Amino acid sequence: MRILLDASAAIAWLAPGQRTASSEALLSEAHRHRFEAPHIFPAEVRNVLLKLEQRGRIDAFFTGQALEGLAAYDIGIEAPPGLAVYDAILDLARRERLSVYDALYLWQAMRNGVALASRDADLLSAATANSVASFDLRS
Repeated sequence: MRILLDASAAIAWLAPGQRTASSEALLSEAHRHRFEAPHIFPAEVRNVLLKLEQRGRIDAFFTGQALEGLAAYDIGIEAPPGLAVYDAILDLARRERLSVYDALYLWQAMRNGVALASRDADLLSAATANSVASFDLRS
């Protein structure tokens, strides 16, 4: 199955204390899935890890190890859409009351016809409202 990961899903696998039973279940089945993400995913994951470093919860060595581990899942990163598409993503964000970043994840899942894995309640609700299959990794 093809699954679009958002940064919250990846962090559930990587960061101390963030794993849940549902994120563990998806991780244990990773060999059966093909993961993908939008172009912003690498920056978002790194930003969350950096914030955890700045809060003293992890160090730079842990960040490096976590990113190496994430690379093992061979997550396909999609190229940015054309500039005109961002207007449609902005409209989707307005309609679903999401950030433009989250709307990009939803838009890509809708466009590619793939399931979405996330821990973000608003994004998961918007996925359901738009008939996008989802993996709720919150619990």
